[in-house]
Amino acid sequence: MLTVDTTRYQPVADKIARKLHELLDVLVLVTNHEDVVVASNSTRNVGAPARMVFRAVDMSTVRVPLPFACDRLAGEVIVEQPSPESPSSTRLTRALIELVINQATVAEWLPTQAELRNKFIYDTLHGTIADPQVLLREGQILGMDLSQPRSVILVNASDYIHPGGSDGWTSDEPSQVRARQRSRFIIASIVGFFELPDDT
Repeated sequence: MLTVDTTRYQPVADKIARKLHELLDVLVLVTNHEDVVVASNSTRNVGAPARMVFRAVDMSTVRVPLPFACDRLAGEVIVEQPSPESPSSTRLTRALIELVINQATVAEWLPTQAELRNKFIYDTLHGTIADPQVLLREGQILGMDLSQPRSVILVNASDYIHPGGSDGWTSDEPSQVRARQRSRFIIASIVGFFELPDDT
């Protein structure tokens, strides 16, 4: 089951609404757990309760819940049924909606190149990958030439990243964002000082 980062929900909802409208050419709504429209091909519907939209326009709909394991944001995709008299049309529409939802969510949650590279470096430094051939191959896939000797610089910047030490560390989002920003600043400073390539 996928979990949702609130900052990623809106782009996924927008992508689903846009793609389904392109494919079906019908009214598409994506709602949150309160049945409020968060994305639609008709922007005037955004922010309105879905029940009010369909009360104003008499139409049959197909509803598919969003597969998000997030109580705050769980909603559904509501699509105007293209041909109400055909049962096969309803099944086809539902299958298409599920396909678009899966495509949009998988693309949004795939790790970025930087995340993959960071994990690879972490695994390499901690000896998780023992086979040298696997190291070379994975490094090559990530655009890193490991055939040349490399140096590792270990910098203890914990006092800068988390002022106050472990006692001052909190897991709230602003603290985590600040810690990530400071970590990136340190890395960028080292890369700049030694005039290293960007992907080092």
